[in-house]
Amino acid sequence: MSSELHAQTGVWKASPLPAPPGASYSLIDFADSANGIVFSTDGHYVLTSDGGTTWSQIRTLPDSLSIVQMRLYDANTCVALGQDGRVSLGNVFLLRTSDRGTSWKLLNLPAHIRIPGCVSIATRAIMACQADSGGILGSTDLGSTWDTLAQSEGRSRGEIGVMKNGRIFVWSPVGGMLNDGCLLTSADSGRNWVPVVSQTDMSYSSGKIYNENLASFALGYGDEFILEVCALYNGSRDSVVFPSSGRRNGYWVDWGAFYDDGTILLLRWGDALIKSSGAPSDSTYLVQSGGLGPHVSSLATISPQYAWILSDSNIVFRRVDLVTAAAPANAPPGEFRLFQNFPNPFNPATTIRYAIPRRAHVTLSVYTTLGQLVTTLVDRVEEAGAHSVKFDGTSLSSGVYFYRLQAGNYTNTMKMTVLR
Repeated sequence: MSSELHAQTGVWKASPLPAPPGASYSLIDFADSANGIVFSTDGHYVLTSDGGTTWSQIRTLPDSLSIVQMRLYDANTCVALGQDGRVSLGNVFLLRTSDRGTSWKLLNLPAHIRIPGCVSIATRAIMACQADSGGILGSTDLGSTWDTLAQSEGRSRGEIGVMKNGRIFVWSPVGGMLNDGCLLTSADSGRNWVPVVSQTDMSYSSGKIYNENLASFALGYGDEFILEVCALYNGSRDSVVFPSSGRRNGYWVDWGAFYDDGTILLLRWGDALIKSSGAPSDSTYLVQSGGLGPHVSSLATISPQYAWILSDSNIVFRRVDLVTAAAPANAPPGEFRLFQNFPNPFNPATTIRYAIPRRAHVTLSVYTTLGQLVTTLVDRVEEAGAHSVKFDGTSLSSGVYFYRLQAGNYTNTMKMTVLR
């Protein structure tokens, strides 16, 4: 396993998808730990309600559009962004379902929205950038009506992404010349813009919004694209990290996630999913480099414990048992571990997971930001293994809280957020 992927990549299990009649699947998204959807560019899709273990039969969108972006908001609601393949520029549409794909509604976008990347469906508050003026439009009803919000600093062809906390990103959809790339951000609905990283000699930029809290950007520098920087954004922390830069061994790092607990997942373009044993029945895979096997096509992730990789051979790899890695299923975890609660932010309840490698007295408590005890969830001796406890925050006001695990000599504290 390469150093960039190290222990955080865990173990991934393969789930073959029913082969679509046209192009391979290329888009994947999950609304939560159970409900997911995978699309091919020509409108074929399959659904799962068990975290990707099993998938539905192939379904097909009613209109012959090239699907370039989609978002699954909950088990029933999905929006897909399509473009008429017969037209090189223009004719961009939204398709929306609220009954788990049983029926779809075709919606026209406002005038002068001609580039699919200029539409962000990362959250239910959809945004779009007009190609003629750079004006940013917003819709709070999943594309039925639109209002003008702001200007995008003259980046009239910029691709746009918006996060749950309202932060907007704009990057260039094409590149190839020095100073042609950009990565700008605004924290005030587009009134003021600042560069995320130096744009001097930037040749191009691309972006991927995984969900309303996580995004990844690839920034190329130099006239031959000899240097690339990977920037990962976390909406809960409202911060960007740069975990790697430069071209390494013929691969670029341009997929990744920076989670709330500070852990980072990196995938390199062209990296492979290699079987961990030669047994024909073995379906356990590790994320490795080497250019062998099915290649990474797309990543969906909502937390360190829940991530899915779509390969270009119509296989979904889902992360399993981050604690035990490649150990047997009945083996105890190798170390004490406290995980990020899920969902986070939450309202009203969330689940906290932890693991202990041996029998120990465990205390799990919740505190305010001032250190005041809210409640003690666990205070007992527990056996080795993975454990979870549900926390009901109905009585709490909106804000940040901390939960602390003490087990033997191990102590760790993590942050969670209540949203009303």
